[in-house]
Amino acid sequence: RESILSSHFISTMKFFAVSILLLLAIPLTAQQPVQNGTIVHTATNDHHVSPQLGRDLWFTMIQNYDDQGGKYYNLYVTSTSNTNVHVALYGQAEKILIVQSGSVATFNIPLAWEMKTSAIVENKAIHVWSDDADISAYLMSHNPYSSDGMYIIPTIGWGMQYVVAAYSALYVYDYPSEMAIVANQDNTVCTVTPSCHIRVESAPHACKTCVAHPKGIPFTEILNKGQSIQYLSLTTADAEHYD
Repeated sequence: RESILSSHFISTMKFFAVSILLLLAIPLTAQQPVQNGTIVHTATNDHHVSPQLGRDLWFTMIQNYDDQGGKYYNLYVTSTSNTNVHVALYGQAEKILIVQSGSVATFNIPLAWEMKTSAIVENKAIHVWSDDADISAYLMSHNPYSSDGMYIIPTIGWGMQYVVAAYSALYVYDYPSEMAIVANQDNTVCTVTPSCHIRVESAPHACKTCVAHPKGIPFTEILNKGQSIQYLSLTTADAEHYD
């Protein structure tokens, strides 16, 4: 026992002595010339960041659930400058939103502008623009059992290749996953490789089992300015085979 205590005492004294030496060494070290540190080079990937502001925006209203009481689509527009913002379903009369600097203007979009078909080209691209100021726009879709939000990327931030992350289909009630494409130029050729079967249907007639495009096989669509197309996944019979 005495040996253990003695060893502990000696170890403590050594630690104390080392601590004193370290404390004494601090001011001496600070006065020494500073050596150059090792130069470290870090390589990073340049990621594309979509712009928050622009003067030309296009989008379409992907179908949100069923038509229920209280359903609405609201467009929210803001700007750092006073400006008039134009909103129009392409080819139709435009609406004017007066946007004050730093404030948000709201436009309630007619439900008739909502996409309700699958694999059918429609003239339902919505154009939002300002002639003299950069703007930022967001879409809010509300339903009693489904609310969705979307940031609208200005056309200056558009790319040529996309991967769609779709919400999984509800197979029991046949609420499919969905996506849409919008064109702001004539003769826009799009190649799509679906990860599931895509149905074809036109509202109000539904075809749950009509395959327009089988999964894994690329196909092309040609859209003109102001056109859009929505794709719905095929209905499923069980919980194992759905998008």
